[in-house]
Amino acid sequence: MTAKEHNETALRDLETELRTELAVAEQADAAEQAEQADRVDQARPEPGWDAVADDERPPDPDGERYESRLRSLLGAVSALER
Repeated sequence: MTAKEHNETALRDLETELRTELAVAEQADAAEQAEQADRVDQARPEPGWDAVADDERPPDPDGERYESRLRSLLGAVSALER
């Protein structure tokens, strides 16, 4: 195997791994959002009540940053493959 073939194989493997990890991260985020929506629906006060549910939390910034970094890495791999 030449160095070029080795590099191409490594990039394809890296891209596959990044896409898999991104899919897992997206599924985890979707599951967390669904779980949070269920908690909010269950804790929702009667109409006219302006309180915010105790379980309502802002999105996880670490999760969003992780997905953003994975997308950036995928972009870099795509650029190298050209």
